[in-house]
Amino acid sequence: FWEVDNSKRLVRVSELLGDLGERGLWLGRLETALGLALPKHVRGPVTLGDDELPAESLVDLRLPERVDGDVFLSVRNAAGITFPAHVGGKLFLQGLETTDGLDLAGRVIEGDLVLEGLSTLGGWWELPEEVGGRLLLTGVDDISSHWELPRRVGLGIWLTRMGEAGLRKAFDNISYPTDIEPYDLVGSDCRLSVPSGTVSPLTLIEKVRHLDPYQVLEAVLDPACPTEALDQVDNEGLIGFTGLRFDSSPLTLAITYATVAHVNSSSAVLHNLWAYPFNGTAYLAVLANPNCPQDILDGLADWESDPAVHPSRESCSTWWK
Repeated sequence: FWEVDNSKRLVRVSELLGDLGERGLWLGRLETALGLALPKHVRGPVTLGDDELPAESLVDLRLPERVDGDVFLSVRNAAGITFPAHVGGKLFLQGLETTDGLDLAGRVIEGDLVLEGLSTLGGWWELPEEVGGRLLLTGVDDISSHWELPRRVGLGIWLTRMGEAGLRKAFDNISYPTDIEPYDLVGSDCRLSVPSGTVSPLTLIEKVRHLDPYQVLEAVLDPACPTEALDQVDNEGLIGFTGLRFDSSPLTLAITYATVAHVNSSSAVLHNLWAYPFNGTAYLAVLANPNCPQDILDGLADWESDPAVHPSRESCSTWWK
């Protein structure tokens, strides 16, 4: 990583670097973009700012034209910022208090676009042409002004504070390109399809990806929940996208038990969840699953003679690979 952690002096990251390789670019707490020149291409992630103290604004900040990894930016007002034309991963904007001046027109985001902290939409702003993953506006509970939708959002626009009435109000204020590829506005307990305007229940995939853990629980309790959805329950140590970690609390244990007991759970999911320190009931559910990996069954004799061989949370990332 190239690191710059003193924004009170002029900083130039030479454009002659051109390509920073896979390591990426990290700049610490920023107060101004004055004099800051970044490379045109970064193959790794780009992180700018402090997640605990977003910058008020970074007018004239020009981000690299192409970033192959994720982009994280901590700022309250994005007006005057030039964003990459292409982001190969996620674009995560933390701390935003307004969309006024946010210009993502013509950009392509291959992963998720996350506008965290945002509670209202207003003023002049432009969304990207394409978002490969999800567009998350999870703090917004009302959209009463006009907004123009991207042509394509691979996994839908998530407005999880809105029920059916809120989604219909948001839909009444949209416009979209004539060549739009259909996708969903995903609410708290239903979805509205664009451009048809049809409201229907959440799909099982949407429930597993939901921020509400009770939606995740409802999905994994459904006998029809597909392997594709169950594979997403364990999200690098978190339960889906809920922000909850696997532990022995009643809700998370219920989700875990239902997942490992599900006949559609893959061996990878069973391996991962076997590695977490739960009570005996969850372990028995793994063993009872017809998809239980043979190496887990083969290891039972060793575990009985030496309980210390069971992987802990810290070792689970390497135990089953």
